[in-house]
Amino acid sequence: ISPVKESYIVDVSFETPDPALSAAIANAVGEAYIENHLESQLELTKRAAQWLRSRLDGLQGRLVTSETQLQDFKEAENLIDVSGVQTLAAHEVQALLEQLIKVREEKLKVRNTYEQVKSLEGRPLDEVVSVSAILKHPHIQQLKAQESMAESKVAELSKRYGIKHPKMLAAVSELLNSREKLHREVNHLIEGLKTEYEISTELERSLEKQINVAKSKIQGINKKSFRLNKLNRDVESNQKIYDMFLDRIKETIDAAGFEAPNARIITYAQPSRFPIKPKKKMIVILAFILGTMLGLGLVILYDMLDNTVKTPADVEEKLRSTMLGILPLIKQDAESEKNTSIAYQGFIEDKTSGFAEAIRTIRTGVLLSTLDDDKKVFVVTSSIPNEGKSTVATNLGAALGQMNKTLIIDADLRRPSLAKTFAHSSTHIGLAECVVGTCKIQDAIIHKEEFDVLLAGAASPNPLELISSDVFKQLITELSEEYDNIIIDSPPTQSVSDALVLSALATGIIYVVKADSTNHTLAQKGIERITQTGNKVLGVVLNQVNLSKGKAYDYEYLTGYYDVYGYSSNETLIGDDKTA
Repeated sequence: ISPVKESYIVDVSFETPDPALSAAIANAVGEAYIENHLESQLELTKRAAQWLRSRLDGLQGRLVTSETQLQDFKEAENLIDVSGVQTLAAHEVQALLEQLIKVREEKLKVRNTYEQVKSLEGRPLDEVVSVSAILKHPHIQQLKAQESMAESKVAELSKRYGIKHPKMLAAVSELLNSREKLHREVNHLIEGLKTEYEISTELERSLEKQINVAKSKIQGINKKSFRLNKLNRDVESNQKIYDMFLDRIKETIDAAGFEAPNARIITYAQPSRFPIKPKKKMIVILAFILGTMLGLGLVILYDMLDNTVKTPADVEEKLRSTMLGILPLIKQDAESEKNTSIAYQGFIEDKTSGFAEAIRTIRTGVLLSTLDDDKKVFVVTSSIPNEGKSTVATNLGAALGQMNKTLIIDADLRRPSLAKTFAHSSTHIGLAECVVGTCKIQDAIIHKEEFDVLLAGAASPNPLELISSDVFKQLITELSEEYDNIIIDSPPTQSVSDALVLSALATGIIYVVKADSTNHTLAQKGIERITQTGNKVLGVVLNQVNLSKGKAYDYEYLTGYYDVYGYSSNETLIGDDKTA
Protein backbone atom coordinates (compact mmCIF):
# COMPACT_ATOMS: atom_id res chain seq x y z
CA ILE A 1 0.00 0.00 0.00
CA SER A 2 1.67 3.25 -1.18
CA PRO A 3 -0.06 6.61 -0.45
CA VAL A 4 0.13 9.20 -3.22
CA LYS A 5 1.48 12.47 -1.82
CA GLU A 6 -0.92 15.43 -1.46
CA SER A 7 -3.98 13.34 -2.39
CA TYR A 8 -6.45 10.81 -0.98
CA ILE A 9 -5.30 8.14 -3.45
CA VAL A 10 -3.34 5.00 -2.56
CA ASP A 11 -1.69 2.47 -4.86
CA VAL A 12 -2.39 -1.19 -4.06
CA SER A 13 0.08 -3.68 -5.49
CA PHE A 14 1.00 -7.32 -4.96
CA GLU A 15 4.06 -9.22 -6.15
CA THR A 16 3.96 -12.87 -7.26
CA PRO A 17 5.60 -14.79 -10.11
CA ASP A 18 2.12 -14.94 -11.78
CA PRO A 19 1.01 -11.53 -13.23
CA ALA A 20 -2.69 -12.53 -13.38
CA LEU A 21 -2.64 -13.66 -9.76
CA SER A 22 -0.92 -10.44 -8.69
CA ALA A 23 -3.61 -8.30 -10.38
CA ALA A 24 -6.43 -10.42 -8.93
CA ILE A 25 -5.06 -10.17 -5.39
CA ALA A 26 -4.57 -6.38 -5.67
CA ASN A 27 -8.18 -5.92 -6.87
CA ALA A 28 -9.50 -8.28 -4.18
CA VAL A 29 -7.70 -6.31 -1.46
CA GLY A 30 -9.36 -3.03 -2.61
CA GLU A 31 -12.83 -4.60 -2.83
CA ALA A 32 -12.43 -6.32 0.52
CA TYR A 33 -11.50 -3.00 2.12
CA ILE A 34 -14.66 -1.31 0.77
CA GLU A 35 -16.89 -4.25 1.80
CA ASN A 36 -15.38 -4.33 5.25
CA HIS A 37 -16.11 -0.62 5.69
CA LEU A 38 -19.75 -1.07 4.56
CA GLU A 39 -20.24 -4.02 6.89
CA SER A 40 -18.81 -2.09 9.83
CA GLN A 41 -21.06 0.89 9.01
CA LEU A 42 -24.11 -1.37 8.81
CA GLU A 43 -23.26 -2.95 12.14
CA LEU A 44 -22.91 0.49 13.71
CA THR A 45 -26.30 1.52 12.27
CA LYS A 46 -27.99 -1.53 13.76
CA ARG A 47 -26.48 -0.89 17.17
CA ALA A 48 -27.49 2.78 17.00
CA ALA A 49 -31.09 1.83 16.11
CA GLN A 50 -31.31 -0.60 19.03
CA TRP A 51 -29.97 1.98 21.44
CA LEU A 52 -32.37 4.66 20.12
CA ARG A 53 -35.36 2.33 20.59
CA SER A 54 -34.41 1.60 24.19
CA ARG A 55 -33.97 5.30 24.91
CA LEU A 56 -37.24 6.21 23.16
CA ASP A 57 -39.30 4.06 25.53
CA GLY A 58 -37.86 5.84 28.58
CA LEU A 59 -38.34 9.29 27.01
CA GLN A 60 -41.98 8.54 26.24
CA GLY A 61 -42.65 7.68 29.88
CA ARG A 62 -41.00 10.89 31.05
CA LEU A 63 -43.11 12.96 28.62
CA VAL A 64 -46.39 11.42 29.84
CA THR A 65 -45.43 12.01 33.47
CA SER A 66 -44.58 15.70 32.91
CA GLU A 67 -47.81 16.36 31.01
CA THR A 68 -49.86 14.72 33.80
CA GLN A 69 -48.20 16.86 36.46
CA LEU A 70 -48.91 20.04 34.46
CA GLN A 71 -52.60 19.23 34.06
CA ASP A 72 -53.02 18.31 37.74
CA PHE A 73 -51.47 21.60 38.83
CA LYS A 74 -53.79 23.66 36.61
CA GLU A 75 -56.84 21.87 37.93
CA ALA A 76 -55.76 22.23 41.56
CA GLU A 77 -55.12 25.96 41.23
CA ASN A 78 -58.04 26.74 38.88
CA LEU A 79 -55.64 28.30 36.41
CA ILE A 80 -56.75 29.22 32.93
CA ASP A 81 -54.67 32.22 31.85
CA VAL A 82 -51.99 33.21 34.30
CA SER A 83 -50.69 35.98 32.07
CA GLY A 84 -54.09 37.81 32.13
CA VAL A 85 -54.39 37.53 35.89
CA GLN A 86 -50.86 38.85 36.30
CA THR A 87 -51.64 41.82 34.04
CA LEU A 88 -54.90 42.71 35.88
CA ALA A 89 -53.24 42.55 39.31
CA ALA A 90 -50.38 44.70 38.07
CA HIS A 91 -52.82 47.36 36.74
CA GLU A 92 -54.70 47.34 40.05
CA VAL A 93 -51.51 47.90 42.05
CA GLN A 94 -50.50 50.68 39.65
CA ALA A 95 -53.83 52.50 40.10
CA LEU A 96 -53.66 52.24 43.89
CA LEU A 97 -50.12 53.60 43.87
CA GLU A 98 -51.19 56.57 41.77
CA GLN A 99 -54.10 57.34 44.19
CA LEU A 100 -51.79 56.99 47.15
CA ILE A 101 -49.39 59.50 45.65
CA LYS A 102 -52.20 62.03 45.08
CA VAL A 103 -53.59 61.53 48.60
CA ARG A 104 -50.15 62.03 50.10
CA GLU A 105 -49.63 65.21 48.08
CA GLU A 106 -53.03 66.65 49.27
CA LYS A 107 -52.32 65.52 52.81
CA LEU A 108 -48.97 67.27 52.74
CA LYS A 109 -50.52 70.54 51.57
CA VAL A 110 -53.33 70.40 54.18
CA ARG A 111 -50.94 69.46 56.95
CA ASN A 112 -48.63 72.38 56.17
CA THR A 113 -51.51 74.91 56.15
CA TYR A 114 -53.08 73.43 59.25
CA GLU A 115 -49.81 73.47 61.20
CA GLN A 116 -49.13 77.07 60.07
CA VAL A 117 -52.58 78.26 61.19
CA LYS A 118 -52.42 76.27 64.41
CA SER A 119 -49.10 77.92 65.26
CA LEU A 120 -50.93 81.35 65.15
CA GLU A 121 -53.64 80.26 67.62
CA GLY A 122 -54.32 83.14 70.14
CA ARG A 123 -52.85 85.75 67.80
CA PRO A 124 -54.81 88.70 66.35
CA LEU A 125 -57.20 87.97 63.54
CA ASP A 126 -55.18 89.98 61.06
CA GLU A 127 -52.12 87.70 61.51
CA VAL A 128 -54.26 84.58 61.09
CA VAL A 129 -55.89 85.93 57.95
CA SER A 130 -52.49 86.84 56.53
CA VAL A 131 -51.76 83.12 56.03
CA SER A 132 -51.77 82.58 52.29
CA ALA A 133 -53.94 79.43 52.39
CA ILE A 134 -56.71 81.32 54.31
CA LEU A 135 -56.26 84.54 52.47
CA LYS A 136 -56.73 82.82 49.10
CA HIS A 137 -60.05 81.31 50.14
CA PRO A 138 -62.84 83.07 48.11
CA HIS A 139 -65.26 83.50 51.03
CA ILE A 140 -62.50 84.93 53.23
CA GLN A 141 -61.59 87.35 50.45
CA GLN A 142 -65.24 88.44 50.20
CA LEU A 143 -65.52 88.98 53.96
CA LYS A 144 -62.19 90.73 53.95
CA ALA A 145 -63.49 93.10 51.25
CA GLN A 146 -66.64 93.83 53.24
CA GLU A 147 -64.53 94.60 56.26
CA SER A 148 -62.39 96.98 54.23
CA MET A 149 -65.50 98.75 52.91
CA ALA A 150 -66.92 99.10 56.46
CA GLU A 151 -63.63 100.50 57.65
CA SER A 152 -63.56 103.01 54.77
CA LYS A 153 -67.15 104.08 55.55
CA VAL A 154 -66.36 104.57 59.24
CA ALA A 155 -63.28 106.57 58.36
CA GLU A 156 -65.20 108.75 55.92
CA LEU A 157 -68.16 109.38 58.38
CA SER A 158 -65.80 110.16 61.25
CA LYS A 159 -64.67 113.18 59.33
CA ARG A 160 -68.25 114.57 59.21
CA TYR A 161 -69.94 113.27 62.31
CA GLY A 162 -69.17 112.63 65.85
CA ILE A 163 -68.83 109.24 67.36
CA LYS A 164 -72.41 109.26 68.69
CA HIS A 165 -73.97 110.28 65.42
CA PRO A 166 -76.54 107.74 64.28
CA LYS A 167 -74.83 107.22 60.94
CA MET A 168 -71.53 106.91 62.73
CA LEU A 169 -72.98 104.34 65.09
CA ALA A 170 -74.55 102.44 62.22
CA ALA A 171 -71.22 102.39 60.34
CA VAL A 172 -69.32 101.16 63.41
CA SER A 173 -71.95 98.46 64.00
CA GLU A 174 -71.58 97.32 60.35
CA LEU A 175 -67.77 97.14 60.77
CA LEU A 176 -68.08 95.04 63.88
CA ASN A 177 -70.47 92.63 62.17
CA SER A 178 -68.07 92.27 59.27
CA ARG A 179 -65.17 91.43 61.58
CA GLU A 180 -67.29 88.96 63.50
CA LYS A 181 -68.31 87.17 60.32
CA LEU A 182 -64.67 87.08 59.24
CA HIS A 183 -63.61 85.60 62.56
CA ARG A 184 -66.29 82.93 62.45
CA GLU A 185 -65.41 82.05 58.88
CA VAL A 186 -61.69 81.77 59.75
CA ASN A 187 -62.46 79.47 62.66
CA HIS A 188 -64.75 77.41 60.44
CA LEU A 189 -62.03 77.22 57.79
CA ILE A 190 -59.48 76.09 60.41
CA GLU A 191 -61.85 73.35 61.55
CA GLY A 192 -62.29 72.30 57.92
CA LEU A 193 -58.51 72.07 57.42
CA LYS A 194 -58.26 69.82 60.46
CA THR A 195 -61.06 67.59 59.24
CA GLU A 196 -59.56 67.43 55.74
CA TYR A 197 -56.14 66.48 57.19
CA GLU A 198 -57.69 63.67 59.25
CA ILE A 199 -59.59 62.37 56.23
CA SER A 200 -56.44 62.40 54.11
CA THR A 201 -54.55 60.47 56.76
CA GLU A 202 -57.25 57.85 56.97
CA LEU A 203 -57.45 57.58 53.19
CA GLU A 204 -53.64 57.12 53.01
CA ARG A 205 -53.78 54.25 55.47
CA SER A 206 -56.62 52.63 53.55
CA LEU A 207 -54.73 52.82 50.28
CA GLU A 208 -51.58 51.36 51.85
CA LYS A 209 -53.57 48.39 53.11
CA GLN A 210 -55.10 47.84 49.67
CA ILE A 211 -51.65 48.01 48.04
CA ASN A 212 -50.20 45.45 50.47
CA VAL A 213 -53.12 43.11 49.78
CA ALA A 214 -52.59 43.52 46.02
CA LYS A 215 -48.87 42.82 46.36
CA SER A 216 -49.57 39.65 48.33
CA LYS A 217 -51.98 38.59 45.64
CA ILE A 218 -49.36 39.20 42.92
CA GLN A 219 -46.71 37.24 44.86
CA GLY A 220 -49.07 34.29 45.10
CA ILE A 221 -49.77 34.49 41.38
CA ASN A 222 -46.02 34.66 40.66
CA LYS A 223 -45.41 31.52 42.70
CA LYS A 224 -48.10 29.69 40.81
CA SER A 225 -46.76 31.07 37.53
CA PHE A 226 -43.23 29.90 38.36
CA ARG A 227 -44.49 26.41 39.15
CA LEU A 228 -46.60 26.43 36.01
CA ASN A 229 -43.70 27.59 33.83
CA LYS A 230 -41.45 24.91 35.27
CA LEU A 231 -43.97 22.23 34.45
CA ASN A 232 -44.44 23.69 30.95
CA ARG A 233 -40.67 23.66 30.38
CA ASP A 234 -40.44 20.04 31.49
CA VAL A 235 -43.19 19.11 29.07
CA GLU A 236 -41.60 21.05 26.19
CA SER A 237 -38.10 19.67 26.90
CA ASN A 238 -39.32 16.09 27.11
CA GLN A 239 -41.37 16.60 23.96
CA LYS A 240 -38.37 17.95 22.00
CA ILE A 241 -36.10 15.13 23.14
CA TYR A 242 -38.76 12.57 22.34
CA ASP A 243 -39.36 14.08 18.86
CA MET A 244 -35.59 14.24 18.19
CA PHE A 245 -35.04 10.58 19.10
CA LEU A 246 -38.11 9.60 17.11
CA ASP A 247 -36.82 11.43 14.01
CA ARG A 248 -33.34 9.96 14.50
CA ILE A 249 -34.59 6.40 14.75
CA LYS A 250 -36.67 6.89 11.60
CA GLU A 251 -33.61 8.25 9.74
CA THR A 252 -31.47 5.38 11.02
CA ILE A 253 -34.00 2.77 9.94
CA ASP A 254 -34.48 4.42 6.54
CA ALA A 255 -30.70 4.74 5.97
CA ALA A 256 -29.95 1.15 6.92
CA GLY A 257 -28.50 -0.65 3.92
CA PHE A 258 -27.73 2.55 2.01
CA GLU A 259 -24.35 3.43 3.62
CA ALA A 260 -21.97 5.21 1.27
CA PRO A 261 -18.51 3.63 1.04
CA ASN A 262 -15.55 5.69 2.22
CA ALA A 263 -13.44 4.58 -0.74
CA ARG A 264 -13.79 3.56 -4.35
CA ILE A 265 -11.56 1.85 -6.88
CA ILE A 266 -10.41 4.35 -9.51
CA THR A 267 -8.51 1.91 -11.71
CA TYR A 268 -8.49 -1.85 -11.42
CA ALA A 269 -5.16 -3.63 -11.50
CA GLN A 270 -4.15 -5.25 -14.78
CA PRO A 271 -1.67 -8.11 -15.24
CA SER A 272 1.80 -6.71 -15.86
CA ARG A 273 3.27 -7.40 -19.30
CA PHE A 274 6.83 -7.27 -18.03
CA PRO A 275 8.37 -8.44 -14.74
CA ILE A 276 9.16 -5.64 -12.30
CA LYS A 277 12.11 -7.41 -10.74
CA PRO A 278 14.85 -8.37 -10.72
CA LYS A 279 15.91 -5.36 -12.82
CA LYS A 280 18.98 -6.93 -14.33
CA LYS A 281 20.08 -3.93 -16.33
CA MET A 282 19.73 -1.64 -13.36
CA ILE A 283 21.55 -4.11 -11.11
CA VAL A 284 24.42 -4.42 -13.60
CA ILE A 285 24.64 -0.66 -14.04
CA LEU A 286 24.55 -0.05 -10.28
CA ALA A 287 27.09 -2.80 -9.69
CA PHE A 288 29.35 -1.28 -12.32
CA ILE A 289 28.99 2.21 -10.86
CA LEU A 290 29.47 1.04 -7.29
CA GLY A 291 32.39 -1.17 -8.29
CA THR A 292 34.01 1.71 -10.14
CA MET A 293 33.49 4.05 -7.23
CA LEU A 294 34.78 1.44 -4.79
CA GLY A 295 37.82 0.80 -6.96
CA LEU A 296 38.56 4.50 -7.31
CA GLY A 297 38.08 4.93 -3.59
CA LEU A 298 40.46 2.08 -2.82
CA VAL A 299 43.00 3.47 -5.26
CA ILE A 300 42.75 6.93 -3.72
CA LEU A 301 42.92 5.44 -0.22
CA TYR A 302 45.91 3.31 -1.17
CA ASP A 303 47.62 6.30 -2.69
CA MET A 304 46.90 8.39 0.43
CA LEU A 305 48.16 5.65 2.75
CA ASP A 306 51.16 4.80 0.55
CA ASN A 307 54.14 6.68 1.98
CA THR A 308 56.85 5.00 -0.08
CA VAL A 309 59.25 6.65 -2.52
CA LYS A 310 58.27 6.00 -6.15
CA THR A 311 59.49 8.80 -8.40
CA PRO A 312 62.38 11.26 -8.67
CA ALA A 313 59.92 13.94 -7.56
CA ASP A 314 59.38 11.99 -4.31
CA VAL A 315 63.14 11.97 -3.75
CA GLU A 316 63.32 15.74 -4.00
CA GLU A 317 60.05 16.49 -2.14
CA LYS A 318 59.97 13.82 0.54
CA LEU A 319 63.69 13.13 1.09
CA ARG A 320 64.90 16.66 0.18
CA SER A 321 67.95 15.15 -1.50
CA THR A 322 69.63 15.04 -4.95
CA MET A 323 68.63 12.36 -7.44
CA LEU A 324 71.74 10.48 -8.71
CA GLY A 325 69.94 8.01 -10.93
CA ILE A 326 67.32 5.31 -11.45
CA LEU A 327 68.02 1.56 -11.65
CA PRO A 328 65.35 -0.49 -13.40
CA LEU A 329 63.86 -3.68 -12.00
CA ILE A 330 65.59 -6.55 -13.88
CA LYS A 331 64.56 -10.20 -13.97
CA GLN A 332 67.34 -12.69 -13.29
CA ASP A 333 67.47 -16.31 -14.29
CA ALA A 334 65.92 -19.01 -12.09
CA GLU A 335 69.25 -20.07 -10.57
CA SER A 336 70.14 -16.53 -9.52
CA GLU A 337 66.65 -15.95 -8.14
CA LYS A 338 67.09 -18.84 -5.70
CA ASN A 339 70.14 -17.17 -4.16
CA THR A 340 68.96 -13.69 -3.17
CA SER A 341 72.26 -12.93 -1.42
CA ILE A 342 74.11 -12.56 -4.74
CA ALA A 343 74.28 -8.97 -6.00
CA TYR A 344 73.19 -8.42 -9.59
CA GLN A 345 76.13 -7.71 -11.97
CA GLY A 346 74.24 -6.24 -14.91
CA PHE A 347 76.93 -3.70 -15.81
CA ILE A 348 79.68 -6.32 -15.73
CA GLU A 349 77.71 -8.83 -17.82
CA ASP A 350 76.28 -6.51 -20.50
CA LYS A 351 77.57 -2.98 -20.87
CA THR A 352 75.01 -2.12 -23.58
CA SER A 353 71.89 -2.84 -21.50
CA GLY A 354 69.55 -0.27 -20.05
CA PHE A 355 70.77 -1.20 -16.59
CA ALA A 356 74.38 -0.46 -17.63
CA GLU A 357 73.30 2.90 -19.03
CA ALA A 358 71.62 3.71 -15.72
CA ILE A 359 74.85 2.82 -13.85
CA ARG A 360 76.79 5.19 -16.12
CA THR A 361 74.31 7.96 -15.29
CA ILE A 362 74.92 7.36 -11.57
CA ARG A 363 78.68 7.31 -12.16
CA THR A 364 78.47 10.67 -13.92
CA GLY A 365 76.49 12.18 -11.04
CA VAL A 366 78.96 10.87 -8.46
CA LEU A 367 82.01 12.18 -10.36
CA LEU A 368 80.44 15.58 -10.93
CA SER A 369 79.72 15.84 -7.21
CA THR A 370 83.39 15.19 -6.33
CA LEU A 371 85.33 17.08 -9.01
CA ASP A 372 87.46 18.89 -6.47
CA ASP A 373 88.52 15.73 -4.60
CA ASP A 374 91.65 13.89 -5.77
CA LYS A 375 91.09 10.76 -3.78
CA LYS A 376 87.51 9.57 -3.69
CA VAL A 377 86.07 7.26 -1.02
CA PHE A 378 82.34 6.52 -1.45
CA VAL A 379 80.16 4.74 1.10
CA VAL A 380 77.04 3.02 -0.31
CA THR A 381 74.30 2.45 2.28
CA SER A 382 70.50 2.21 2.62
CA SER A 383 67.79 2.40 5.28
CA ILE A 384 67.05 -1.30 5.67
CA PRO A 385 68.43 -4.58 4.22
CA ASN A 386 67.52 -5.88 0.75
CA GLU A 387 67.29 -2.48 -0.93
CA GLY A 388 70.08 -3.31 -3.43
CA LYS A 389 73.03 -1.37 -1.99
CA SER A 390 75.46 -4.25 -2.75
CA THR A 391 74.25 -4.24 -6.36
CA VAL A 392 74.81 -0.49 -6.60
CA ALA A 393 78.27 -0.76 -4.98
CA THR A 394 79.36 -3.64 -7.27
CA ASN A 395 78.15 -2.16 -10.57
CA LEU A 396 79.21 1.41 -9.71
CA GLY A 397 82.69 0.11 -8.82
CA ALA A 398 82.85 -1.69 -12.16
CA ALA A 399 81.78 1.50 -13.97
CA LEU A 400 84.37 3.62 -12.15
CA GLY A 401 86.99 0.94 -12.84
CA GLN A 402 86.67 1.66 -16.56
CA MET A 403 88.00 5.15 -15.92
CA ASN A 404 90.30 4.91 -12.90
CA LYS A 405 91.78 2.41 -10.55
CA THR A 406 88.94 1.34 -8.29
CA LEU A 407 88.61 -0.85 -5.15
CA ILE A 408 85.32 -2.28 -3.84
CA ILE A 409 85.32 -3.01 -0.09
CA ASP A 410 82.65 -5.18 1.59
CA ALA A 411 82.39 -3.42 5.00
CA ASP A 412 79.19 -5.22 5.99
CA LEU A 413 80.93 -7.51 8.49
CA ARG A 414 77.59 -8.76 9.88
CA ARG A 415 75.97 -9.95 6.61
CA PRO A 416 78.66 -9.94 3.90
CA SER A 417 77.43 -10.63 0.36
CA LEU A 418 80.25 -9.87 -2.09
CA ALA A 419 81.98 -13.20 -1.44
CA LYS A 420 79.08 -15.11 -3.01
CA THR A 421 78.67 -12.47 -5.69
CA PHE A 422 82.23 -13.01 -6.92
CA ALA A 423 82.10 -16.79 -6.29
CA HIS A 424 84.51 -16.90 -3.36
CA SER A 425 84.28 -18.77 -0.11
CA SER A 426 82.83 -16.98 2.90
CA THR A 427 86.04 -17.87 4.78
CA HIS A 428 88.27 -16.09 2.27
CA ILE A 429 90.56 -13.60 3.99
CA GLY A 430 89.45 -10.04 3.80
CA LEU A 431 88.91 -6.77 5.68
CA ALA A 432 88.49 -8.33 9.13
CA GLU A 433 91.85 -10.18 8.95
CA CYS A 434 93.62 -7.06 7.64
CA VAL A 435 92.36 -4.90 10.52
CA VAL A 436 93.20 -7.58 13.08
CA GLY A 437 96.67 -7.97 11.49
CA THR A 438 96.58 -11.67 10.65
CA CYS A 439 97.24 -10.99 6.97
CA LYS A 440 98.53 -8.31 4.67
CA ILE A 441 96.27 -6.15 2.57
CA GLN A 442 97.97 -7.22 -0.68
CA ASP A 443 97.12 -10.85 0.07
CA ALA A 444 93.45 -10.11 0.77
CA ILE A 445 92.67 -8.01 -2.34
CA ILE A 446 91.14 -9.89 -5.25
CA HIS A 447 92.08 -8.49 -8.65
CA LYS A 448 89.41 -8.37 -11.35
CA GLU A 449 89.70 -7.25 -14.95
CA GLU A 450 88.58 -3.65 -14.35
CA PHE A 451 88.58 -3.29 -10.53
CA ASP A 452 89.78 -4.87 -7.29
CA VAL A 453 87.69 -6.32 -4.47
CA LEU A 454 88.36 -6.56 -0.72
CA LEU A 455 85.93 -9.01 0.85
CA ALA A 456 84.61 -8.81 4.43
CA GLY A 457 86.56 -11.81 5.63
CA ALA A 458 85.71 -13.98 8.57
CA ALA A 459 82.73 -13.03 10.75
CA SER A 460 83.69 -10.87 13.71
CA PRO A 461 81.89 -10.67 17.06
CA ASN A 462 82.54 -6.90 17.29
CA PRO A 463 82.28 -5.39 13.78
CA LEU A 464 81.73 -1.84 15.01
CA GLU A 465 84.96 -1.92 17.05
CA LEU A 466 86.94 -3.05 14.00
CA ILE A 467 85.75 -0.23 11.70
CA SER A 468 86.08 2.31 14.53
CA SER A 469 89.72 1.40 15.20
CA ASP A 470 92.67 3.48 14.17
CA VAL A 471 94.01 0.50 12.23
CA PHE A 472 90.95 0.61 9.96
CA LYS A 473 91.34 4.35 9.44
CA GLN A 474 94.99 3.91 8.61
CA LEU A 475 94.08 1.11 6.22
CA ILE A 476 91.61 3.34 4.35
CA THR A 477 94.18 6.11 4.17
CA GLU A 478 96.79 3.78 2.68
CA LEU A 479 94.31 2.39 0.16
CA SER A 480 93.29 5.95 -0.84
CA GLU A 481 96.92 6.58 -1.78
CA GLU A 482 96.94 3.51 -4.02
CA TYR A 483 93.42 3.69 -5.57
CA ASP A 484 91.64 6.60 -7.29
CA ASN A 485 88.18 5.41 -6.24
CA ILE A 486 87.14 3.32 -3.25
CA ILE A 487 83.55 1.99 -2.99
CA ILE A 488 82.60 0.79 0.51
CA ASP A 489 79.52 -1.44 0.85
CA SER A 490 78.09 -0.42 4.26
CA PRO A 491 75.38 -1.95 6.51
CA PRO A 492 71.93 -0.21 6.58
CA THR A 493 71.61 2.93 8.71
CA GLN A 494 68.50 1.83 10.62
CA SER A 495 69.92 -1.53 11.66
CA VAL A 496 73.36 -0.53 13.03
CA SER A 497 75.50 2.58 13.26
CA ASP A 498 78.34 1.21 11.10
CA ALA A 499 77.36 3.48 8.20
CA LEU A 500 77.74 6.59 10.39
CA VAL A 501 81.28 5.55 11.38
CA LEU A 502 82.23 4.73 7.79
CA SER A 503 80.74 8.01 6.50
CA ALA A 504 83.30 9.92 8.58
CA LEU A 505 86.05 8.46 6.36
CA ALA A 506 84.20 8.97 3.08
CA THR A 507 84.28 11.71 0.49
CA GLY A 508 80.54 11.29 -0.01
CA ILE A 509 77.61 8.99 0.79
CA ILE A 510 75.47 7.27 -1.85
CA TYR A 511 72.07 6.46 -0.38
CA VAL A 512 70.09 3.61 -1.98
CA VAL A 513 66.27 3.59 -1.76
CA LYS A 514 64.10 0.74 -3.04
CA ALA A 515 61.33 2.18 -5.20
CA ASP A 516 57.69 1.63 -4.14
CA SER A 517 58.87 -0.20 -1.00
CA THR A 518 60.91 1.93 1.40
CA ASN A 519 59.02 4.23 3.76
CA HIS A 520 60.02 7.79 2.95
CA THR A 521 60.06 8.70 6.65
CA LEU A 522 62.55 5.90 7.31
CA ALA A 523 64.81 7.00 4.44
CA GLN A 524 64.56 10.63 5.46
CA LYS A 525 65.64 9.81 9.01
CA GLY A 526 68.59 7.79 7.68
CA ILE A 527 69.78 10.69 5.50
CA GLU A 528 69.29 13.14 8.38
CA ARG A 529 71.41 10.95 10.71
CA ILE A 530 74.26 11.05 8.21
CA THR A 531 74.06 14.78 7.54
CA GLN A 532 73.89 15.51 11.30
CA THR A 533 77.36 13.97 11.65
CA GLY A 534 78.68 16.55 9.18
CA ASN A 535 79.10 14.12 6.29
CA LYS A 536 78.01 14.77 2.73
CA VAL A 537 75.27 12.77 1.05
CA LEU A 538 75.98 12.91 -2.69
CA GLY A 539 72.49 11.84 -3.59
CA VAL A 540 69.92 9.06 -3.76
CA VAL A 541 69.81 6.07 -6.12
CA LEU A 542 66.21 4.95 -6.71
CA ASN A 543 66.59 1.19 -7.10
CA GLN A 544 64.33 -1.54 -8.54
CA VAL A 545 62.09 0.88 -10.46
CA ASN A 546 59.33 -0.87 -12.42
CA LEU A 547 59.58 0.84 -15.80
CA SER A 548 56.28 -0.72 -16.95
CA LYS A 549 54.56 1.88 -14.72
CA GLY A 550 56.02 4.66 -16.83
CA LYS A 551 52.83 6.68 -17.25
CA ALA A 552 51.80 6.26 -13.63
CA TYR A 553 55.17 7.28 -12.22
CA ASP A 554 56.45 9.58 -15.00
CA TYR A 555 59.06 7.13 -16.33
CA GLU A 556 58.07 7.52 -20.02
CA TYR A 557 61.16 9.52 -20.79
CA LEU A 558 63.40 6.83 -19.32
CA THR A 559 61.76 3.81 -21.00
CA GLY A 560 61.51 5.62 -24.30
CA TYR A 561 65.18 6.54 -24.21
CA TYR A 562 66.24 2.97 -23.53
CA ASP A 563 63.89 1.52 -26.19
CA VAL A 564 65.30 3.79 -28.91
CA TYR A 565 68.78 2.39 -28.38
CA GLY A 566 67.60 -1.16 -27.78
CA TYR A 567 68.71 -1.32 -24.12
CA SER A 568 65.44 -2.54 -22.62
CA SER A 569 63.90 -4.62 -25.40
CA ASN A 570 64.84 -8.01 -23.97
CA GLU A 571 64.42 -7.20 -20.28
CA THR A 572 61.51 -8.32 -18.10
CA LEU A 573 60.51 -6.58 -14.85
CA ILE A 574 60.53 -8.55 -11.58
CA GLY A 575 60.65 -7.84 -7.85
CA ASP A 576 63.80 -9.56 -6.58
CA ASP A 577 65.05 -7.95 -3.36
CA LYS A 578 68.77 -8.34 -4.08
CA THR A 579 68.49 -7.34 -7.74
CA ALA A 580 68.53 -3.84 -9.08
